[in-house]
Amino acid sequence: MIAVDTGPLVALLDRSDNFHKLCKTTLEGFKEPLVTTWAVLTEAHHLLGFSVEVQRKLVQLIADGDVAVHLTTEREHSRLLELADKYADLPLDLADATLVSMCEQLGIKTVFTLDMKDFTAIRPRHARAFSVIPSRG
Repeated sequence: MIAVDTGPLVALLDRSDNFHKLCKTTLEGFKEPLVTTWAVLTEAHHLLGFSVEVQRKLVQLIADGDVAVHLTTEREHSRLLELADKYADLPLDLADATLVSMCEQLGIKTVFTLDMKDFTAIRPRHARAFSVIPSRG
């Protein structure tokens, strides 16, 4: 599985986004399923607020099963606070914290994100570091 963050979801659906082509090309290379959290989807939905049609396409990705949604468990709630405290200097927002917690719960080491600063700084419990894609180096 590959965890998907807000940035790529927005870029994939917004053809005017500077990272649209990069994210589309990156997505085409995936064989593993994508998974995200409701907090990430909420953030993406808000950022796509310029178009009800594009917001609908985001929801369609979920309805079609193209992106699975991990439901944050009560066990993870305290971890969200730990992450927020540990990475307060970034600062780590709720959507990113839920993504990190999800990755720890499901053993996911690869994150599809445009947020290189945060996801290269975070040290998850289950790995030395995340593998962050796409590479923009």
